[in-house]
Amino acid sequence: CQTTLTEAQLAALGRVDVAFIIMEDAPRYGYEAARSLAMLRQMDPRLAFPLHPTDSVVEAIGAALGGVVDADYRFAIGADELAPGPTRIVRLAPLPAD
Repeated sequence: CQTTLTEAQLAALGRVDVAFIIMEDAPRYGYEAARSLAMLRQMDPRLAFPLHPTDSVVEAIGAALGGVVDADYRFAIGADELAPGPTRIVRLAPLPAD
């Protein structure tokens, strides 16, 4: 299981503004906070959206980077959200039942 991105992968990606990354505590499947955090530190996106989130992992990664933003499920990304600064983890609210 890959734990970091290679220099070639980083070069192919270029500048990363937004990342969608698994933030789950399931080491059996290769998903651990340390791996997600290492890749986020390499990519250095402005925003990161957790996939399959485990709350403790999201909080730990947010604490290590630029914090966690709890947002509406209709989160809009504009220039302010992409301004230089530490990576912020964006935790979207669930979709409404209606």
